[in-house]
Amino acid sequence: MPAGLQIMNADGVTVQVDDTYANLAVVEMGAIATDTPTSAGGNSGVTFSRSGLKNPLIAVAGPGSQVAVAWLQNAANGTWGFNIAAGGVVGTQCKYIIFDNPPDAGPNYGFQVFDANGKKTFDGSLRYLRVVDMQLNVPTGDLNYPAGRQYAVCHLRFGFRVWNQTGFNDVVTSSVSGGTISLGYMHVNTVPGSPTQLNQMSSSILVIDITNYGL
Repeated sequence: MPAGLQIMNADGVTVQVDDTYANLAVVEMGAIATDTPTSAGGNSGVTFSRSGLKNPLIAVAGPGSQVAVAWLQNAANGTWGFNIAAGGVVGTQCKYIIFDNPPDAGPNYGFQVFDANGKKTFDGSLRYLRVVDMQLNVPTGDLNYPAGRQYAVCHLRFGFRVWNQTGFNDVVTSSVSGGTISLGYMHVNTVPGSPTQLNQMSSSILVIDITNYGL
């Protein structure tokens, strides 16, 4: 970096803020109701889209069993699709947060950092992705974190099992209660046929601290 601002982490090596690095920030959060039942019955989901995004991640929060995915629908205008599946009937409320590159638009005051092309890489008025933990190939069960904080979960890779013996396709969902994050299976559709067979994949997740984000 030839000139400008550079803030390092405590290790003295990792760059936290400069003109070349943009951490993901909250661009939208709220609650949305499911509107479509799963084919297995008893559970439900909702699909929606947003435009103008670059590298979004979606996280889910709250005590209900939920899992969410994001996918690129139209690269030309940055339209992304999002799907949330929830353990509950149609109308179940799902809390979610979408993180993305800091938006260029915004107030022209406060602490801001821009790159050589005038694109914003940091804005002190935004709420940023605060990763507490990354769990790769984690089994179902409970993960415990310090109490007194609020957490959300980003499902980087879906955990699932396809089990012909029970006739269900199950996905791994997360639920958050205090400092405990519980991962468990939820039925999403039926799987006909035999012989008995189990195909399974563990989850990979980010645990995110969203304390004081207002969700």
